[in-house]
Amino acid sequence: RWAPARVMATLEDRKLQGCKIYTSAYLLSTSGNVFDSKIRYTVYHVLDPLWKAGKLCGAPWRTNGLTLRVAFEWLVQFYGWGRFLAYEAITDLRHTRYLCHAMDIQAWANVGPGARRGLNSIYGRETDQSCPQQQLLDELLYVTEWIRRRRDCILLPTLEPRDVEHSLCEAMKYWRAEESLRTGK
Repeated sequence: RWAPARVMATLEDRKLQGCKIYTSAYLLSTSGNVFDSKIRYTVYHVLDPLWKAGKLCGAPWRTNGLTLRVAFEWLVQFYGWGRFLAYEAITDLRHTRYLCHAMDIQAWANVGPGARRGLNSIYGRETDQSCPQQQLLDELLYVTEWIRRRRDCILLPTLEPRDVEHSLCEAMKYWRAEESLRTGK
């Protein structure tokens, strides 16, 4: 059951107690709009519409044959749910009863900017070159399969496209930091 007033009161109470209720893990953008509080914004402008839409028209995880991609596309249509935040939520939900049996766990990932840069590097393109999402996904799946065939299954018992997508993003951060150090920045 969703009780926005109760959630808001709980978050406000935790804030008054000095508890951390927001971290930098998921940044909620207000798209330049000013709201009276971040808590009210989160509860009534980001979560409440999502809950109401799921109740009225049925969230995608209430159907058979659910895919990560369908759940992701459903989520990004809502205010406050950008591609990064939606993908992180879908990735978390992938490990719950809602998406643990999604049919495309081994066949889909949202290739974000960091992973795109990583794929561009692997494929010998300019790092910031733009590519169609489907091309990037095909390349990511190829790299995932390449790693899967060569990995030590004891050290790396499972591997999904999401793991490779995330690793490419983190590797690019590392390589950029290394380059900055090398150039004295």
